[in-house]
Amino acid sequence: MGESRLLNRGLKFVPTNWATPFETYKDIHKFKRQLKLKDFFKEQAPTTPVIFKAKSTFDPPNTAPSISTFTHLLSRDLWKLHNTKMNHFANLTRVEREAIKTLQADKDIIIRQADKGGGIVILDKTYYVDEITKQLSDTDTYVRLKGDPTVKFKQKLDTLINTAVVAGWVDENTKRFLTTDFPKIPFLYTLPKIHKSLSAPPGRPIISAVGSLFQPIAIFIDHYLQPIVQQMDSYVKDTTHLLTMLKELRVPPDSILATMDVSSLYTVIPHEAGIAVCREALSRIQVDGPPVEFLIALLDLILSHNYFMFNDKFFLQVAGTAMGSNVAPSFANLCMESYEKTVFLPRGGSNIYFYKRYIDDLLLVWGGTARELTDFHASLNEGDSPIKLTLSHDTQTIDFLDVTLYKQGEGLGTTLYKKPTDKNSLIQAQSHHPTHMSRGVLYSQFLRIIRNNSDRNMAQTQLTTLTEQFVARGYDRTLVIEQRRRAELKTQDDLLKPGLNTRRAPPDLIFSTQWTEISGETKRALRNRWEIIQSDQSLPFANQRPLLAYKRGRNLGDLLVTKDVFVPPRTGTTWLDRPLKKGCYKCAGCLTCSGMLQGAQFSHPSTGVKFDRHRVTCTSDHVVYMAWCPCGLYYVGKAGTSYRERMNNHRCAIRMALTSGKADQPVARHWLKLKHSLPQFRHMIIDHVPVPRRGGNRGLMLIQRETQWIFKLDTLAPKGLNETLPMSSFY
Repeated sequence: MGESRLLNRGLKFVPTNWATPFETYKDIHKFKRQLKLKDFFKEQAPTTPVIFKAKSTFDPPNTAPSISTFTHLLSRDLWKLHNTKMNHFANLTRVEREAIKTLQADKDIIIRQADKGGGIVILDKTYYVDEITKQLSDTDTYVRLKGDPTVKFKQKLDTLINTAVVAGWVDENTKRFLTTDFPKIPFLYTLPKIHKSLSAPPGRPIISAVGSLFQPIAIFIDHYLQPIVQQMDSYVKDTTHLLTMLKELRVPPDSILATMDVSSLYTVIPHEAGIAVCREALSRIQVDGPPVEFLIALLDLILSHNYFMFNDKFFLQVAGTAMGSNVAPSFANLCMESYEKTVFLPRGGSNIYFYKRYIDDLLLVWGGTARELTDFHASLNEGDSPIKLTLSHDTQTIDFLDVTLYKQGEGLGTTLYKKPTDKNSLIQAQSHHPTHMSRGVLYSQFLRIIRNNSDRNMAQTQLTTLTEQFVARGYDRTLVIEQRRRAELKTQDDLLKPGLNTRRAPPDLIFSTQWTEISGETKRALRNRWEIIQSDQSLPFANQRPLLAYKRGRNLGDLLVTKDVFVPPRTGTTWLDRPLKKGCYKCAGCLTCSGMLQGAQFSHPSTGVKFDRHRVTCTSDHVVYMAWCPCGLYYVGKAGTSYRERMNNHRCAIRMALTSGKADQPVARHWLKLKHSLPQFRHMIIDHVPVPRRGGNRGLMLIQRETQWIFKLDTLAPKGLNETLPMSSFY
């Protein structure tokens, strides 16, 4: 039952995260660059922040001696920590660690977070694929494509952006932000709606578009649409916003509380109608930016070229917008506002006493009879509008978002609402998080109950229930009660005050690293070595202190949930269909292979630790290799072209160095200095970056892999022949 115990911890549970030297080195190097940038630009006058700016990889060429000393000593301190035996506490049992491997190896199941309620759902993979395939068979919404359209679609987008640059609508910074050189293909996955059916749950389709071709322009358009959305009369930002509006509301005693839900809003909005709505919305305000027609052209491109991949097949969504696109909520909101003004509110008339909406969830206080309400609802669904609504209503109480509304005197009271399918999915106390986060989780959840409850007695009942739920998840009762009492000092009015949730500006200096078993020592080392920075008053940040911010480690969701599902085709049963044996293998007898070491594994040059290899040959490209000389020094390099071509270049450089007495490459320079002969050149492939299924920057992946191997095999001079460690690939 190890699998059940493991999954009961929840997908947000983080197993103990052990610090790795390379990750620590990377964090220090990024912080060093942060300091160098602030020092480099210290003489520049403050400028208006650029809203749309591509991520920069600029690393100032010069480093202040104090910064170099600080980072060198900090690296040395943390390196000592990595080499010091410490008491490691594992928060998973051996059985649970084995359960992770078992679940990862089971290719017949799909693990998902439930669409609502926080539960974990294990689905049969065949059912999961069939259910999505059934959705994709709806030809009114999806069309199958013959192949990957990324290149063709990118040409259209680049042409549109270049036109805007020439016209002066966008600057070069914005152009770089909008352009994705190595886009990833969006993919479709679903979240099971177990609140609809436990035995055969339908899936809520979501398109993951992170890093995709159209993500930057979706962010760009949303920047201009979002302010319009927030000015809508029916707009609800979140629960706090809703509760603030309900606070002063007075309702007739014979009124009806009702909610409506739009069925599949994101996929039913016709493109032409949606674009017309957005054009009208942008035209009625003063847009501080490019012309409205350029924004509309970008929106049209997103909607009409909304492609994605599922199971290695390509599809185009021909209706609505993708749930997952950055612009989708704003687009849907504006379309719903148009529907409200032209259909919903005119038909409801004076019977609609109060009305608000959170995207596709509608809340209203109905002043007419129940029959009039059901007739109103029926009339909405009888029209030719693609928007269809479901109705729930009651004379005394109704559920909306995460609150239950009920009549109380002349107004409405509220309490926290939980669905029947909701589980005790609170993150377990043993999860590998910073200590202060446990207190924050407790405090914030207690505050949520106080915020959502207008009646203090009901709040106390729910606080008691939550207290026991936290204790059941492993939290110390004393700590739980302490944070509960802290939260009880607040009232609902306190938590609804404007500006309470306003985010503070982040500090200027942030040292970001993962929370590990050495985090406490890392904080002390950073504080102690910071005195070196403080002693150099020429630095603009000498009198500041850096904030140590912790990144989350890989949780169970990262380890067990595979969103991009691929069902490999069935193979035959003959020896020709068996997978090729992994390792580095020679060809029939080329010059490169005569000096290549082959085999399924290779050993660390210093420690002897063995590493497995991919299936590679002299014709493989995008590989990382290791070369060595007779005196025992090693060099790690990469080959974007074929390995054979890269080795030919090495041999040519060595030959020219031995002939001319000059060399501009590390390996050739060493061969010249030590007078090695060309036949002594030996090498082998140690890693391979295959073609990414969904695209992306394969060249960058190769540089990152090369950097990791240089560090792991310790081949940086003077211990090896590598002269640099290309950390800029991680910026």
